[in-house]
Amino acid sequence: MDGMRLAYSALVFLEYCAAFCVLLPELTDGSAEGKERARSWIPVGGSGLLFAYNNYLCVVSAYMILAQPAILGLLFFLFQRRRTGTAVSWTLGYLGIVSLAKLLFLLLVGNYERINIIEANSHYGHSFALLGVEGGIVCILLLLLLQIKRKKTDMPQIGRKLAPMLTAVGVVVFAMMLYIMPQGEQLISRQMLALNLCCMLVILSMLLMYGYKLAADTMKRESAFLRERTRQLGEQYRVILTKYEEAAKMQHDAKHRREYLLECLEEGKTEEARAALRKAGEERGKTVIWTGVRYVDFIINSRKEEMDQWEIAFVCEGELQSLPMEGEDACVILGNLLDNAIEAAKQCAEGKRRIRLNISNRNELFQLCLENTSIQRPKVKEGRFYTTKEDRFAHGWGIENVKLLVEKYQGVILFEYDDTFFRVKMQI
Repeated sequence: MDGMRLAYSALVFLEYCAAFCVLLPELTDGSAEGKERARSWIPVGGSGLLFAYNNYLCVVSAYMILAQPAILGLLFFLFQRRRTGTAVSWTLGYLGIVSLAKLLFLLLVGNYERINIIEANSHYGHSFALLGVEGGIVCILLLLLLQIKRKKTDMPQIGRKLAPMLTAVGVVVFAMMLYIMPQGEQLISRQMLALNLCCMLVILSMLLMYGYKLAADTMKRESAFLRERTRQLGEQYRVILTKYEEAAKMQHDAKHRREYLLECLEEGKTEEARAALRKAGEERGKTVIWTGVRYVDFIINSRKEEMDQWEIAFVCEGELQSLPMEGEDACVILGNLLDNAIEAAKQCAEGKRRIRLNISNRNELFQLCLENTSIQRPKVKEGRFYTTKEDRFAHGWGIENVKLLVEKYQGVILFEYDDTFFRVKMQI
């Protein structure tokens, strides 16, 4: 029996670690720093050993559903200092669902063997059948982990979104177990089985409904992202056509300029020739900004022309050798941020319209800081910026698309603002 208990406890520890490998990518990410992984593994491993020991004594425990998240949260606060809330809610929900499944197994066993819940929980529960159930849970978690790795799913973000529901699941299961476990001396009845089955169906329905809502929100964001990207590419295509027409016109005019300069030189009109050359140089050098990356230069210079039309003072500082992202994504990020900055600066009085861009890529760290003047605070609700334009369906997704792309490259984006300015800081 002791060997069976030890084998079961070892599987429980493996299950617990696998559940957190699903949530926290750095636990199994070979590219993550050793210290970062250690700060996550210490609280997970420490609380996992305690959980495995509790399962050595009994299969399910109502109080561990609340005690385990508290212990894990304390360890995360001491060693990790981030994702504590997400880890606690994940533990509550995960333990609630797994405990409910194991409780159903114990109730079925007790009803079949005509024993009470205490005997099923402490004695018969540690059996080959339970080892099979535990092994099945571990296999499901490992398959889920492989699927997440393959699709590169952002599980910490999903964990944050699921936090309220997972917390509710843990509390509901805890309350149900408080009702069932005190009846331990009685034989397991069909009413207990029915209660457990109903609770599992309710929780499963909640998970499906929340999963559907999450999938619908994701599809909505992706659809808006694709619409915004299509709009950006369409604008860039129109700008390219305009530039091509301007280049063709300049090439056509160059012939006449050469003839005019030749005539001036032949007739000794050097001042007129200098004036013509000076004018041509001013036209050619107008609005040209150089960063070192061609598609970034194109986006900035195309927006610079609009700034000139609205008399917006623009300062661009920085130099790039390369970018840690695809060119198309860089264009969407920079284009959206500059469009928002121009839209806000245009509302300011003349002489107060300013935009400043600092952009660099040093030591493989891409940094961007964009600041613009403004006349009002942006509308923010639940962390999302809302447009003040009339067409709310077509607009308002720019910042959200930028956030998506920053998350895609595991970067950080911060927003600072008041009634007079808006600042975006980004690191990738």
